[in-house]
Amino acid sequence: MKNGQINNFRNQSLPLLLALTFLMLMPGETLAKDARITNLLPAPSAIKGLIPEGRFKLAEGEKLYEIINGGAALYLRQQFQEAVFQDYKTNNGRLITLEIYRMGSPTNARAIFESKKSVNGAELSIGDAGWMAEYYCLLQQGPYFVSITGNQPSDNLRRALVEMANQVSATLIRVGPR
Repeated sequence: MKNGQINNFRNQSLPLLLALTFLMLMPGETLAKDARITNLLPAPSAIKGLIPEGRFKLAEGEKLYEIINGGAALYLRQQFQEAVFQDYKTNNGRLITLEIYRMGSPTNARAIFESKKSVNGAELSIGDAGWMAEYYCLLQQGPYFVSITGNQPSDNLRRALVEMANQVSATLIRVGPR
C-alpha cells in the first residue's frame, strides 16, 4: 500500500473503530434484554392493516410504575422482569395496544392471566392459555403474559386481536422462553 492509500484506509476505519469501542463500553446486558423483548413485537408488515404508532416503550423492574402506575404492583408481586408496549393503528384509525410482559416463571405469568380474565369471554386455543373478551385478548405462554386491547369493539377488531395474538405466540415459540 502507498502512503495515500494507508491514510485513506485510516480515515475510513476511524469512525467504525470509534463506534465499536462505544458499543463495547455500553452495558451489554441492557442491550441484550432490550433486543430480546422488542424482538417479540410483530414486524410492521406481519399483520395486514396494522401500522405501529410511535415508538415502543420498555419497562424493567420498578420502572413499570412509570407506564402503568395503578396496576404495576400486581405484576411486581408476580416477579415481573420486563415488558414492551406498542400501539398500532388500523386502516380505519382504530387503536390497538400490545403489551408483552416477561414474568419470573410460567406460574407467575398464569397468575397474571387468571387475574385479568373477565367473566364474559371465551377461551382461545393460543399459547398455554388464551382468552377473548369484547375488546381485548389475553395470552399466557411460558413466562410471558400478553395483553392486546382495542378501543372500539367490533368483529373486525376481534379478528385483528386474535391475528396479533397468533403472531406473538408464533414468535414466542420460535424464540423460546428466556
